[in-house]
Amino acid sequence: EIHQIYRGRVQKLMDFGVFVEFTLPDGITKKEGMVHIGQVSWTKIGHPREAGLGRGSDCWVKVISVGSGSGQTSEGGKIMLSLKDVDQKTGRDLMPHRAAAASDVGAGGGDGLGKADRSASGTATHASSSASSAVVHPGLDVEALRRREAEEEATRSGLQGVDNTYLAPAARTLAGGGGGGTSGRRG
Repeated sequence: EIHQIYRGRVQKLMDFGVFVEFTLPDGITKKEGMVHIGQVSWTKIGHPREAGLGRGSDCWVKVISVGSGSGQTSEGGKIMLSLKDVDQKTGRDLMPHRAAAASDVGAGGGDGLGKADRSASGTATHASSSASSAVVHPGLDVEALRRREAEEEATRSGLQGVDNTYLAPAARTLAGGGGGGTSGRRG
């Protein structure tokens, strides 16, 4: 489950990250997920070995996303994990606000970035998709972002024709927008 912490063991080290096998709470089911190199350590590293990892190393991992499609689980989704979000000595979640923010977003769906679907009445309704891809920054005001996106969408839907503001003057003429530029050469 997303944002859950599990005890795991490193299976493979690669240049781009590590593969970790972990056991689900039932004590029987084992899953394998990948920790991208950016989720291994809070400091930049060139290889997971630099963080003291090796094949067979025990570690704590946090599930940060579960994809849909071909991958590492029986359901077909790739499991992405984080080592840096968990205290490796105690297993304590160092980034609990991500789970809280994702559950706020997850209550209405969406992806943590304020994407919304429009109902027939034109009001924003958030999709019931999983918040598994949500990576919410601690200082991000998700509600303000949703309001801003709704305003931009309302503005876009109100536009008629082609918005040619950023076209070169010659292209504006071809697009039917006319003038707005200077003619002649700069001297």
